Amino acid sequence: MHVTEVIVYLTVWLALVCFPAAAVGRATEDRQLGRWARRVWSFGCLLFGLHVVSAFGVFYQWSHAFALAETARQTFEATGFESGSGLYLNYLFALLWLIETVWWWWRPVSYRRRSLGIFLAVQGFFLFMIVNGAVIFVDGPRRWLGVVVTTMAVIALGVALRRERTPRREKTLRREQGRSV
Repeated sequence: MHVTEVIVYLTVWLALVCFPAAAVGRATEDRQLGRWARRVWSFGCLLFGLHVVSAFGVFYQWSHAFALAETARQTFEATGFESGSGLYLNYLFALLWLIETVWWWWRPVSYRRRSLGIFLAVQGFFLFMIVNGAVIFVDGPRRWLGVVVTTMAVIALGVALRRERTPRREKTLRREQGRSV
C-alpha cells in the first residue's frame, strides 16, 4: 500500500473514531468535557474533509464521473445493485458534518436546544453512513474495526439520547443561555 493510500484510510478511520468520542462528550453536563467534545467533533470533520480530498486525488484522478462510476461498481459488488448514489450520500455526509460543526461553534446553545427529531435524524444518518462505509463496503480486518467503531457509535448515541431525554437538560440549557459551551 502506497503512503497516499494510507493517508486516505487513516483520515477516514480517525474521523470515524471522533464521532463516538464527541457524542459521549456532548452528552455530559460538564462544560469542559463539552468543549473537548466540540473540538474532537471538529477535528473529525477536518479529517473527513481531508479524506474526501485525498480519496479524490488518489483513487479517482480528481474526476467526479470516475468516482461515480467506481461507486456504482463497488455498490454492485457489495449489494448486487448498481448505483452511484452512495457518492452523493458521501457528499451529503461531509456537508452535514460541516454544518453541524459550524452550528456547534457559532450557536452552541441553539445547537444543544435543537429538537429531538433533528438530533435523531442527523445522528441516524451519520450512523447509517458509518455502517455502510466501515462495515458493508469494506472487508477483512477493516470490517472488524468497523464493527468496533459502529458499536462505539451506537453506545455513544444511546448515552447522548438518554441525556437528551432527561428533564435536567432543560434546566441546564436555560442556565447556559447566553453563555457558550
